[in-house]
Amino acid sequence: MLALLDERWPQAMKVRVNGDDDWQLPIETADVVVLLYPDPIGLGFADLENEIYRIKKPWAEVRVLNGRRREFVLAPAVRRQLRRRRFLERWMVLEFAFIPFFLVVTPFLLLVDLMRGRR
Repeated sequence: MLALLDERWPQAMKVRVNGDDDWQLPIETADVVVLLYPDPIGLGFADLENEIYRIKKPWAEVRVLNGRRREFVLAPAVRRQLRRRRFLERWMVLEFAFIPFFLVVTPFLLLVDLMRGRR
């Protein structure tokens, strides 16, 4: 991800949130903040996003580079979309929604296989 940042934003000053105690100071003075998501939706980044939006300049732009090499502006509408996607991913909502379907369909598929002589 750092190589991608250097490719897209070579002049960027890198700040490690986990490593630096005073990481907020560069964010407070920046005109553009770029977050690096190792995955497409930034699982686990919600608290950091909230903190950055709290301390950044009102006109500062927050951008994201994700694990799929996509770059986008982290606007309020995008943050809402990411919140929904993170909820679905974290709680495996879609996976659990398909369980009743599989429970209903599996006996029929087994019956068809048995009728065709497959084991």
